[in-house]
Amino acid sequence: MSGERLERGLRERGPRELGASIPPLPSDVDEARARLRAIDRHRGLRALAGGVLATGATLATAAAAVVLAMTLTTHPTPSPGLLPGATGSPTGTTAQSPGGSAACAPGDLSAVAEPWGAAAGSRGTLVTVTNTSDLACSVSGSPGARLASGGTVLAETPAHPSTSKRLRLSSGASAVTSITWSNWCGSDPAQPIGMTLVLPGGDLTVTPDPASPDVLVPPCMGSSDRNVLSTIDFQLPSAP
Repeated sequence: MSGERLERGLRERGPRELGASIPPLPSDVDEARARLRAIDRHRGLRALAGGVLATGATLATAAAAVVLAMTLTTHPTPSPGLLPGATGSPTGTTAQSPGGSAACAPGDLSAVAEPWGAAAGSRGTLVTVTNTSDLACSVSGSPGARLASGGTVLAETPAHPSTSKRLRLSSGASAVTSITWSNWCGSDPAQPIGMTLVLPGGDLTVTPDPASPDVLVPPCMGSSDRNVLSTIDFQLPSAP
């Protein structure tokens, strides 16, 4: 087959190519080389664009990670609690541990309340317990609490100890909890109102703040609702 017939045969469409749009073959070698160079440039630009997009995605991911780290550093997770923090004991150490020392007995601890405050229809106080014994012991979960006036119990809540989250208190170390009282619809009880923490080993009397000893009585939020007393889990005291 001569070169002219071969070229004519290549230009003709086969039965599978009917309706297809096929560009004509280049008329000479120089035109063919120019087309090949154009194809190579097009492929190079596509590869470059893909690399730029991949690099941009990597930089965006890294930037997001930096922003997240800065956010976590600038806005640390707040400590739990309903009321402002209390001043910790200047001596002793408190450690959080799933195991360790035996549970603190009421005779191992002293408890002192801060002045009562008001918030959102409730009244409450922070209570600091300190290990006054010579040996380390631990507290866990939330203690029970009881308020009483003239031998009459006004409100109470049971203890909820925890086996997975315990605070180990060395001698002189402290932990804090809070007592919150809501929805009292009776007549105002006589002061002083006694405060008691209920621990798994017994009752611990809470000493009121000497400058402001009275327990604030909460308002009635609805006579059909129950009188509520609650506490929070023992936690580390905040820094002075």
